[in-house]
Amino acid sequence: MKQKFYLHSLMAMIGILASSLFIFSCSDKEYPINEPSKSNEIEEGGSPKLYINLTEDQRKASNETRAFEFDFFKEICKSISDKEDQNVFVSPVSVAATLTMLANGSNEASQEEVIKILGCDIDALNSYYQLICRTLSKADNQVKYNFANSLWVSPSVQIENSYISLLKEIFAAEVFLRDLTKEESKDELNQWYYDHTDGMISDFLRNTILGSSSLYVGNALSFKGKWTAPFKEEDTYKEVFHSANNKDSMVEMMHAKEKTLTYGEPQEGGILISLPFGNSTFEIEFYLPEEGKDLKEIYPLLDSILSTSPDYRAQFNLTLPKFMIRNRYENCHELLRSLGIKSIFEAGSFDWKDDIKLNSLTHEAFIEIDESGAKAAAASGAVMASDGIISENNKVVDLKFDRPFFFSITCGGISLFLGMVNNL
Repeated sequence: MKQKFYLHSLMAMIGILASSLFIFSCSDKEYPINEPSKSNEIEEGGSPKLYINLTEDQRKASNETRAFEFDFFKEICKSISDKEDQNVFVSPVSVAATLTMLANGSNEASQEEVIKILGCDIDALNSYYQLICRTLSKADNQVKYNFANSLWVSPSVQIENSYISLLKEIFAAEVFLRDLTKEESKDELNQWYYDHTDGMISDFLRNTILGSSSLYVGNALSFKGKWTAPFKEEDTYKEVFHSANNKDSMVEMMHAKEKTLTYGEPQEGGILISLPFGNSTFEIEFYLPEEGKDLKEIYPLLDSILSTSPDYRAQFNLTLPKFMIRNRYENCHELLRSLGIKSIFEAGSFDWKDDIKLNSLTHEAFIEIDESGAKAAAASGAVMASDGIISENNKVVDLKFDRPFFFSITCGGISLFLGMVNNL
């Protein structure tokens, strides 16, 4: 039979995402800020498994922002379409959360633009990201997950206290009063990212000039998870991986015989499998297109493919490569423009300051997968500058990820990371 593989519940071990924004202004006003503790450690020992029950608004936000997340991922893929040896790993939820934090402080025109792109109103978005910030870290005590936010403000700028309160209440943001023109402030910001990505993202601001920036909003997400059923190290050995650039390479391949997995068969072809982490709240989905199909042909179909439910269960002789990806994208703001976000780049896009605007957005992400599980990190910086019915299949299927594939990490249907492996 034709083997089909799809991307469904991406690894719950993935990691770290950081999003940040800068706002340029010249105000000489001051306002009080309550400086919280820098510590935002991941809570240890949550429940064995927490079922994520989304409200109607949160479910809507999850579904609607998913379209943006895939559009953003596809724009990244298209931007490197002429580089067949390049892999992609991003956390669109980090970018979307950053845009939502910005939208809360934006004028009506800029907020409406962000709402249109993300697909739902600001209250639904806030409720959704509040869930992500405050609930997912307790979803599984076998998974270490953190979603942190911060607001850094220069003493020379005055921001509405209601905005500060909202970021604290909804996004659990830490607030810091700092002179962002000083090098030590940049060092402290870099340390904040390092700490909240569990050391996976360092020197994030290395290409960023804060200058007269008066506001910086940061978001960091980290994830580490162990496979529910780990691979055995003695079953890992080198085999050929057929890269998209028509070059073969010898890579370390993990093997599991007669491994019971849930899978789906998208109508677009290929196969989608799901590997759970810990107590199965977090998952990673891998999608393997039909042999001979170029990944570029898959980009327009990803939304449908990754929405396929893994309605079947079967035994697989699974071969999966160990891999590590680190990507950095300096010009994500150009991708946002291509998706329709424009007003926020114009002066006066923020309610409280006429000359504040978003100048640029940078994103960095990291993932490593091995026999024990996965860990990942991502960072974004903006300068302002359903459950299916499981059917049994008793046939053991040989499934070998020895050519380009897609993958995704999810928790309770919430997409956290997206990736594409072209070359190993």
